[in-house]
Amino acid sequence: MGDVNRAKSVSYQGIVGAEKNGAEFDPIKSYNDNRELAVADVIDGDGAEGAKTINDTAQLASVGGSALTGRKCLTLFNNSQTNSVYWGRTSSVTAASGTPIFPQQHAGWRFTANADIYLVCDTGESADVRLTESAGDGS
Repeated sequence: MGDVNRAKSVSYQGIVGAEKNGAEFDPIKSYNDNRELAVADVIDGDGAEGAKTINDTAQLASVGGSALTGRKCLTLFNNSQTNSVYWGRTSSVTAASGTPIFPQQHAGWRFTANADIYLVCDTGESADVRLTESAGDGS
């Protein structure tokens, strides 16, 4: 109870979130007219999930041919038993330049704006990946 009373005595209360790397962020965007909190980067819109075969030609990391409109989050599971998948921010990513996602490993990204992630395998290899895209209205 002491903490509650101490919190009430402070003129401003902030809510601070923390990323896995320890970086702090403020998830509160604003109050509306009803004094309800609006938070940033909430996944409250559409979603899509599916399987995709990645080969040695870079492909956009998306369930369909393009990223889900308003995408805020992308998760990927490399379902391959033997082959790594490599990711990068441009369509020119290669196995030599990309960041590996090893077989049976998971990766995830959170976006504040539309951002493209591309996936590729090493020459002559392919991998089955499972993708989930989630959207939010950004308010």
